[in-house]
Amino acid sequence: MNQQKPTLKNWWGIFSIPQNHAGRWQIGPMSLHIRHVRQEWHIASESGGDPLDNRLDVSMFERWPATNKDLVFSRFTFRQTTEDLKLSPVLPDRAMVIRPEAPLYVLSKEEVTLYVSLPLWVRIEAGKPEKFLQEIPVYRPSDTWFGRSTREGELCYASRTSGRLNIDDVPFRPHRVVCPVLIRNDAEDPLLVERLNVSAPNLSLYVTMDGYFWTQRMILQREADGERVQAHFEKTAPETFKKGAALVCGPRVVPDENLFKRALDTFFA
Repeated sequence: MNQQKPTLKNWWGIFSIPQNHAGRWQIGPMSLHIRHVRQEWHIASESGGDPLDNRLDVSMFERWPATNKDLVFSRFTFRQTTEDLKLSPVLPDRAMVIRPEAPLYVLSKEEVTLYVSLPLWVRIEAGKPEKFLQEIPVYRPSDTWFGRSTREGELCYASRTSGRLNIDDVPFRPHRVVCPVLIRNDAEDPLLVERLNVSAPNLSLYVTMDGYFWTQRMILQREADGERVQAHFEKTAPETFKKGAALVCGPRVVPDENLFKRALDTFFA
């Protein structure tokens, strides 16, 4: 049995898995099993109950070890396979609804930065050139609806983690990404933040030299009339980490600047 000892940042990247060999990735709460047989790749995953599980391990096997008997594999067929397998971290495919630790008031003419932690998905590709096989959440959040009614709004994911005001209070995890959200209140009355809608598909993903994941800053500015919000996404990693940060992938959906002047309840509830 051959084993690869990972650092914090190399659960993802390009791996070489010869025919009749397999790999197992423990990424936080998810166990990902991938094996390579003649003309096929087999993929299965199982997730534990703790979304904040911090385990990380990558193991390569010359033959497939014993696994959960109930594990069901998806099969992906090729005319001919190569040894190349690529795993990439990507952001969620829907917006995330975040709850601060307690209801938060942003006073008139004040601003605050909330640091929120979002789960990552794993994108799996194989071959040369790379062909997409599957995308799997490391931990699938529950569904929630965000909007003023059942007809107006959008289907989102709900995060069990809280927005933090101090970056030192944010626990960094190998399967999660930190998104800084700047909230500015230009209205005359306080802005109550009980739930925050973070547009994850519009964000880019960065990795720092120590292997932690970040997005660029999201800026939400409540206008003076109190009814509308201007939303902006910075074009690079947060200033504090810009020098040591590398772009992993761009947004799933490129934000249209013409769309980001919206009603207050598009982002806050």
